[in-house]
This record gives sequence, structure tokens and C-alpha cells, in this order.
Amino acid sequence: MSDAIEKTVRESLIPTLDGLAVPMFFVKMDLGDVPIRIQRMVIHRVNETYESSSGGISSYDDGNKQAGIKMDIDLYWDGNCDIMLQTKSAPKLAFGVRHIKFSGQLYVLLSPLTSVLPVISAIQVGFTNPPVVEMTYTGAGAILNTVASTIQGVIQGGIAGALVLPNRIVVPLDLVGYDYFDIYRPPVGMVRLSVIKSRGFKVLKGLVVYDVPDIYCVLRLGVNDPFRTSTKTDELKPSWKDESCDTILYDMDQKVYVDVYDADPSGLDTLLGKCEVTCRDLFGEGDDGVADGLCELELIMDEKRTRYYITVKAELHHLTNDTLDSFTKSEYDGKNRLCGLATIIVSKATNLPMPKEDAATFVKVDVKSKTGSKIFNTGTVMDAPGIDSLNPIYGCTFFVPITTAMLGTDKKESLTDLMGSSTKNLKNISMSSKIAKILNPVEAAGMVVSTSKMVVSAGAGVVSAGVGAIAMATATGPSNGLDYVLTLTDIVGTNGAAGLGDLGTLTVTHAELLEAEKHTLTKTCSIGDKGAMLEFRILLAGKFLL
Repeated sequence: MSDAIEKTVRESLIPTLDGLAVPMFFVKMDLGDVPIRIQRMVIHRVNETYESSSGGISSYDDGNKQAGIKMDIDLYWDGNCDIMLQTKSAPKLAFGVRHIKFSGQLYVLLSPLTSVLPVISAIQVGFTNPPVVEMTYTGAGAILNTVASTIQGVIQGGIAGALVLPNRIVVPLDLVGYDYFDIYRPPVGMVRLSVIKSRGFKVLKGLVVYDVPDIYCVLRLGVNDPFRTSTKTDELKPSWKDESCDTILYDMDQKVYVDVYDADPSGLDTLLGKCEVTCRDLFGEGDDGVADGLCELELIMDEKRTRYYITVKAELHHLTNDTLDSFTKSEYDGKNRLCGLATIIVSKATNLPMPKEDAATFVKVDVKSKTGSKIFNTGTVMDAPGIDSLNPIYGCTFFVPITTAMLGTDKKESLTDLMGSSTKNLKNISMSSKIAKILNPVEAAGMVVSTSKMVVSAGAGVVSAGVGAIAMATATGPSNGLDYVLTLTDIVGTNGAAGLGDLGTLTVTHAELLEAEKHTLTKTCSIGDKGAMLEFRILLAGKFLL
């Protein structure tokens, strides 16, 4: 087990280490002999019906089909590891990690269930929230804060990119009946977050004078990009009720994190405290029996109470397949606002034109919009025992939160204008999966999380661990909406054979999705001119408007 984990961690982090300003490589990795402890386990049934906080059901559900069994496992590891890294270029610095503390809630989803052996079609594994990682460094890492923070960022980024919702590892068990489309689970919905009031802040004593704090908050849901409020100068009861951000919620047990700072003109801002709350608690029933989405939280600093309080407000919007009106509604237009979601599911390819020993392929997804281009990569599937490299299963889902800026529309445009005169029937999307990270869509030009995926075969271990890359271009996007360009690429195989490069490219336009039944396209079509086939699904969704 230790060897398998070491291999997974190494393969997940190598692309990130290579991409640093000063590239690094592993000299040694030994995770030690201390076992991971299970502190708590909860096993429960999971349905494909997603209940809202008010008892409603997400528009993506088909009613009553049992999806599987979910295990929520609290893990704790206090390991005596020996990890050593070194920079690739001069001056060569060696540094490492000799002790790691790790804790977090792991979920294991056995889904979907079938009526034939092995009964479970696939196992899905990941963390609901970012796990807590504490490390003790050696070498340069113990001396230089910059080195230590870089190592910490690489490790936590690697974990988040591979294992924290919406990212996960999928292990197919029923290789004959396995269909990645069957295990896809859509997000719960979109959440609008704000801090509407605060209390308890005090005048701070400085070296010379007393100082009324200049307070701002940083909000984050899961591993999504953080949202920073404005700074309220010289206020002891600041409110940011007119500032909010939209983000994607994948699981009701995901946490909202809030860090509160006192701004300093020098840029060395002071942390006043932190707090967190799960969305399940945030959307718990209020005194009137209705989910209110309000929660007052006390800030904690160095594991101590501060008596500083903030009130978080959250609004939950389910995704719908009935209408795309949110694409043009004024309340979803502008900074930090999402109007919808695009989901790209890359299932598999077949009939690759090469010897199986040479095959090492992945699919690049380029989403082009008016604000730029976002690029995702699936994991690379190559020849290995138990793996059919000529009919590779990629099993990757990518989410693109949509803003009106990306669509090239504004609140004055109607949905009819957006769709064009040829579009007749307006339906919406049947959606899928887990999503991207974006809380500041306009400023970030629609930054989207790239999903790391591991392609695994039962009994064969990890075949490949590919970290999807994010690329942002400034080129003008399509005339209206988003275009999706999928490219099948072959690289150097396990036997060292030179890759064939791009095997083919295909494009799905925004107009095609708008005209499709439920704004969903599921295709198995040829890609390139050598007989290869690619299976994928692309969906559009809007917010459910009350």
C-alpha cells in the first residue's frame, strides 16, 4: 500500500515540480512505516436524487435510481517520512520533509451498483474538503521560508488537484460493463456568498498609537479560488452586504472558509482570525422551519477564541434543465457573478491507429470564449498490464463556470438574440459532475480548475496520473457563446517510441448545444483521418430562477 501511495504522490507532483520557476525533482521518497489511522467511519446509501435544503430535488435527477454506497472516513496520519528534493539547476539546493501530519475526511463512493458480479461498477475516492497538512522540513527548507512555503504549496496543490472535490480518483471494477457516464454526479448547485455583518472588533494597540482596524474578508468554498471583499477603513462593525461572489457547490459537507485581516499600508496585513462552516450547517433549518442560509461565526486565532464575530449569508441556486434565462438576467451580469455552467465529460477513445506498446494518449479540451481560452488535459493512458491502451478509458469531467462576459452578452440581450433566429425550441441541460474553481470570474477571465485524473485498472495499480493544465489566451473567442475544441494526442510510450502527436481534432459550438435536446450532446464520433473514435458528452446548465 505504501509503495502504491508513494507512486501516486510522485506521479501527481512531478508535473507541478517541473513547472516551478526553479524546477525540482525527487531524490528520495519514503513515507515510513507509520500506518494511517481511521478515527471515524460513516456508511450510508446515496441516491441519484439530490435534495435541496428546502426539501426540493435538483432538476438533474431522474427520481429513484439508487446510485450506490458512500463511506465518509476521517483519516489521521502522523508519519515519520523521509522525502528529499533537489533543484535541477545551479545553485543546486537539497531540502526535504522528515515529518508530516495529515488529517481529513475521505469519501469512498461505490457506484453505480449492478445486478451482476462484481456488483460495483466503479470506486470513486477523494476528499470532501482540503485536508490539513503540517510538515517539518530539513535542509534548505528548514532555513528558507520561501523554500518551505513552496514545498507546502506544491504538496497541498497536488492533493487538491487530484483528490479534493470536484477532483477524484475513479477505479473501474467492471471493465466490461463500465460506463463513465453512469458514474457522473452533478454538483448540488451554485452558491452566492457574502458577509453581511460583524461585531466584537476592537481598537488595536500599536507601538505608538491606537489603531482602528481596516478590515477585509477572504471567502472560499472548498478549493475554489478565494474572493476578497473591499477593505472597510476605521470600522469596528463592518458590513459587506452589498458584496458577494458566486461559486459551485459539489457536496453539502463542503466547507466555507473565511479569513479576516486588518489591512496595512505596507502590505503586511495582520490576520485577525479564521472560521469555517459546512454548507449542511449553513443551510440548516431556521426558526421558521425554512433554510435561511445565515450563520454567525466566531473567529479563531491560534486555536483560541477571539470574541470577534461575522455573519455569513449564503444563497443556494440549483442548476436546471428547463431554461437558460439566467444567461441574460441582470442579477447574473457582472463581476463575481455566474450565470451558468458548462460540463465536459471525456469518456474514452477506441481504435487507436498504432501498436499498443507505442500508445500513450490523452485528450486536450480547449474551451474558447469571449474572455479567452481555458485548456484542460485528461490523464495519459499508456500500455500496462490490464490496460487496453488502444481503447483507452479517460474518465475525466471538467467544469467551466459561465459568466455573461464569456458569452459576449449583457443584460439588454434576450436569450432569443443569443441563440440566433434559427433556434426554435428552448430547453435546458441535463447536467453532470463536479466543477471548477472560480469565485472571481471576470477578474480571473473565467479561470477554471483543471482536474487531475488517475487512470486505474483493478489489480494493475495506477497507470497514469495526469494533471490537467490551465492555459489562458487573450485571443478573441467565438462570435457568441463558447466553443469546445477536443484534441486527441499521442506522446512517447512506455517503450520509448516517439509519439505521433495530434491524432485529430473536433469542435462543438455553442449554437449546437443551444439547439440540442436538453442542451446536451453525447457523441461517439471519428477524430482524425485514421479511424480513431472519441466518446464524450458536453452539457449546458443555467440557474434555477424562483
